[in-house]
Amino acid sequence: HMQAEYVKHGLEATRVFNVKYGPDACEPPAPCRGTHYVQPDVWRLLFAGRMDRLKGGSELLHALPEVARRLGRPLHLTFAGDGPARASWQAQAAEMGKREPAVVVDFRGWIGPEALEELYECSNLLVLPSLWPEPLALVGLEAGRHRLPAVAFDVGGISDWLRSGTNGVLAPGSPPTVQGLAEAIVVALQSPETYERLRRGAERMASKFIFDEHVRLLLQVFEEAAQ
Repeated sequence: HMQAEYVKHGLEATRVFNVKYGPDACEPPAPCRGTHYVQPDVWRLLFAGRMDRLKGGSELLHALPEVARRLGRPLHLTFAGDGPARASWQAQAAEMGKREPAVVVDFRGWIGPEALEELYECSNLLVLPSLWPEPLALVGLEAGRHRLPAVAFDVGGISDWLRSGTNGVLAPGSPPTVQGLAEAIVVALQSPETYERLRRGAERMASKFIFDEHVRLLLQVFEEAAQ
């Protein structure tokens, strides 16, 4: 996505190189038992990132009541992160909680890498409701190492790694809507067979984006430039 953006804005195509990026390797924590089994009693959703209006947290909260009704199971959403929109999202979640007992929302604030890895391991679905064109959204690949599928709006570079039906579900991004996001979450979770396929696909896709490969491609570009 970013390669195409640079070319579109006037850079010569032969001078723009894709040094595919990936997260650093890590040792996953011990499995969080009981939350990754198909059709759990409570579906655990995760938002991880900066809390800004364009990150779509409000749209995600608006989508949850319909998702809970259609899935017929309670939802537990964890927000990991912080930012200027946190207070308004917390107020929105508190108000929704009065009307929707099947939806529980937890705000964890900024957390360290180990705690985030545990959240990846103990969640059922990563939701990336960004409204702006994310260059890549590395968090989706980090989550994929834990076999955690993702749902996101089809904006920016998200589709460089998120393929509907393979490792998650893309919601329409032109424009992004609450209804489209709710539908994508339901599609990802309503069928045990689909959900298991998405989990396997998340792991496979994450394995294609590794930091060592990024370094190899970067060094290749430097060597060509030096010559």
